[in-house]
Amino acid sequence: MYKIRGEVVEDIQKIKEVNDQAFGQENETRLIEAIRKSDSFIPELSLVAKTGDGDVIGHILFSLISIETKDGEESVLALAPMAVKPDCQNKGVGSALVRVGLERCEAAGYRSVVVLGHPEFYPRFGFVRASTKGIRPPFEVPDAAFMVNELVPGSLEGTKGTVQYPEAFSAASDDSAAFFRFMIRKDKKENVNLTLMKHGAKNSSSTYLPKNNKSIISLRTIIVCLTTTSPQSIYIQNHSMKKR
Repeated sequence: MYKIRGEVVEDIQKIKEVNDQAFGQENETRLIEAIRKSDSFIPELSLVAKTGDGDVIGHILFSLISIETKDGEESVLALAPMAVKPDCQNKGVGSALVRVGLERCEAAGYRSVVVLGHPEFYPRFGFVRASTKGIRPPFEVPDAAFMVNELVPGSLEGTKGTVQYPEAFSAASDDSAAFFRFMIRKDKKENVNLTLMKHGAKNSSSTYLPKNNKSIISLRTIIVCLTTTSPQSIYIQNHSMKKR
């Protein structure tokens, strides 16, 4: 059994271990650490799933971002990242973190959440394509993967614009990269993340490009890998496109 609660100082190292193990890299940990030090951090919306013996087996983070509209900026939340320890995946922990997290967001007075993630996972929690609400990502991604959840029905009505991620999100990206490999990663249907991977590099960069990223992303050839033992991966290459 496990309990979902807000993070405390004693959880920080264990949160790092969960994310490093789940994603096989430290990019998500760097993102979390950067957000913690920023004005985007909301302590009560960094949640852990903790067992009775004190083991942190999952983590989810919601932080402040904005939608840039013709009338100015509107604050919303980003769900990123969410991770579950490999040996605890496929047991409902990730789903519980999302459900409880969204409930906490609504209870705290937030009206909408943005996520860049697997389109077969997040819609079960009320997420829909952001494009249906007139909301665009700041970079090119598959339409189905960029989603929003109106915690308050109709809260995004009339809001049309482009999501802007704060500088903290650059901690997990490499904005000098000229070539990226795009990967949707879905670990056992529980640990879900959408990442941009620098071509040829050992470690993936985050999906979350910094606001000042001027790189051209070249994409070529779509290869879909579906197996029961490894993440679902979509590599897109050679489709020339610029950051919006």
